[in-house]
Amino acid sequence: MHCLEQISESALKMSRLIDDLLDFSRIVSGKLRLAVRPVEVGDIIQAAVESMRPAADAKGLYLQLGAFSARDNADALRARLERDLSWLDRGIEVLPVDGLFRVRLGPYRDRGEADGVATRIREVLDLKAVVIVR
Repeated sequence: MHCLEQISESALKMSRLIDDLLDFSRIVSGKLRLAVRPVEVGDIIQAAVESMRPAADAKGLYLQLGAFSARDNADALRARLERDLSWLDRGIEVLPVDGLFRVRLGPYRDRGEADGVATRIREVLDLKAVVIVR
């Protein structure tokens, strides 16, 4: 099922990219005019902050499985984890932090639960997960 979701998500992203390229082409050729007007930046910033609040408020123990300079590499690891570790009951996230794309799982209730999952990942994939506190 994950494969179909990924294909669907990729197709949607590709469609958006094509639409953006077509819009850009229309702007450059003069076929599309932009309505330029002043915008209240404070409202935009407030909306962005509110949309990020749930992720910022999420505290707990997480497993970090990798940190990559390229998003594609992080996404490839996430796809491998989803394929090879179907028993995972936590979502796998790719988060951009300090110029790196970090692959993590969680949050976990306690250190014992996080360590147990880390051990299973190491046994199955020979991949060392690091427990982080956020």
